Amino acid sequence: MKLFKILFVLTVLIMMTFVSCVKDNVDDTEVIDKDKIEVVNTTTNNLLLNLRDGSDEGLDLECVTVLYTFEFLMEDGSIVSISSEDEFYQVFLDSMHQIADFVYPLDVLNNDEENVVVNDVIELGELFISCVPDSGWVNNNGHVPAFMMDHSCFDLVFPLNLIDMQGNQIIAQNIEEMIDFMSMHDGLYFDWPLGMMDEEGGMHMSDNSDEFFELMFGCDDFMGMHDSLFNFHDSLYFEVEYLACYELIFPFSVMGSNGEITTIESADELMFQVFGGCNFIEFIYPLNLLNEEGDTITAGNEYELMEMMDDCDHVPNMDMDEMLFYFSTAALADEGCYTINYPIYVSMMHSVSSDEEFAQYFEVHHNMNIQYPVTVTLSGDDSQVVINTLNDLMEIIEDCQ
Repeated sequence: MKLFKILFVLTVLIMMTFVSCVKDNVDDTEVIDKDKIEVVNTTTNNLLLNLRDGSDEGLDLECVTVLYTFEFLMEDGSIVSISSEDEFYQVFLDSMHQIADFVYPLDVLNNDEENVVVNDVIELGELFISCVPDSGWVNNNGHVPAFMMDHSCFDLVFPLNLIDMQGNQIIAQNIEEMIDFMSMHDGLYFDWPLGMMDEEGGMHMSDNSDEFFELMFGCDDFMGMHDSLFNFHDSLYFEVEYLACYELIFPFSVMGSNGEITTIESADELMFQVFGGCNFIEFIYPLNLLNEEGDTITAGNEYELMEMMDDCDHVPNMDMDEMLFYFSTAALADEGCYTINYPIYVSMMHSVSSDEEFAQYFEVHHNMNIQYPVTVTLSGDDSQVVINTLNDLMEIIEDCQ
């Protein structure tokens, strides 16, 4: 029980900072709605600067493939048909012909290798900025490579703060500017603060990469990976090359939710796979790690890995959900804000049925992931309230206090 009292004190100290990162709904922002993109006119498509050699099917535009046969609209109003790489280069290198844009509609393969018809430059640009960066995830001065998160439960909010590799700050006022900036800059990062809106319309502000990843890995699409792959609750800060206080040794293999085995060669590839929609659920053992002394140690199974992580010499940096859920009950005080209506799931696969089981699981694992929704009974009037987000929980605790 001493552990809980210590963590409770830490929670109170941290809450003031944490609450400042979660904002109420606002009206003066523009949200990137993945389903509603405004179509605008353009005279020159800067996405053309990113066309590269592709396959026999077409040309590469980052993770998008522009399928043959397609047509270019030239600046003089003429139209040129492209059915091969040689024809593309012939037109591209011919100074007599200036390419203004594609002719739409345009057949492409998206990042999931699905056939998609795009009707204008904005639809094409949306696919382009949805490509998950395959570099820049390490040694990035605390920033996160910029991209539109198709597999996230959040929408980006404008104006959007960006920064380039030289440290120049850029503000995208709308999606058209974001597409334009990303098509002209080789490597853009999210700058802080970064606004994101959840599916219920709640506004969240990330002031650093830790807060960004904590929000992202709260999405259902990342739940399995969040529980089993990173366990980043046990890290004092998020780094893609580390698991708690151990450094990952590449390559290693993971199993996806469909049973497929994937070999991960680098931290950049790991993040590319994760944010590209892969749902990793467990490591393939044995797993080699470097400890803080630089020695290689091996975990033969998940139980051994959890024991190793528990040996890390720091206090777990757990999600506020896990800590506040328990500390706001009557388990540690004469009267709490509410009682939890059990059973609840504290991971994707594990449920608990009482405060005692909650405490036991909490003390052993330190890496719970509360599965919403959770119903609680308020101590004041015995009314039942459904908690769907951390914002809901914070509101209940604030009213209780």
